[in-house]
Amino acid sequence: MFGTGFELLLILIVALLVVGPERLPKVARQAGLWVGRARAMVQSLRAQFEEEIELDELKRDTENLRRDAQSLKAQLGQVSTQTETGLRKISKVLSQPASEWTATEKQPPKRSGGNPDGAAAESVNMERSAAIPDGGAPAVLPSASLPEKEATKP
Repeated sequence: MFGTGFELLLILIVALLVVGPERLPKVARQAGLWVGRARAMVQSLRAQFEEEIELDELKRDTENLRRDAQSLKAQLGQVSTQTETGLRKISKVLSQPASEWTATEKQPPKRSGGNPDGAAAESVNMERSAAIPDGGAPAVLPSASLPEKEATKP
């Protein structure tokens, strides 16, 4: 209403009239101690609340990380299973006799510069047309191009 300074002055005047000039320093010191203790208690409570809030956030983060880890573990399990299945199929196909493999020539890609030594580049395409033993569709492996001969310069 009148300002903080005026209110404090009014409180001091009333305290001086009620307590008296002889006991006023002792009462002021006691009031200061109580105010200090109250501030310390408030600060302690505030610190405890902040710690509790921080612990709750850490617990939530830990649970989220745990859920994410379980999800990743499940996805890795699926990928592992799919990879093992694919490797088994490839192993079955590759374990059959090599006589079933056929070589077909493929036209090399045209290059703007050509080979420096004038040698023609060849690439061979290997395919397998055998049926997969487990009743699946015929397997056609992806094309495997052999690397071109590199020119050696003296």
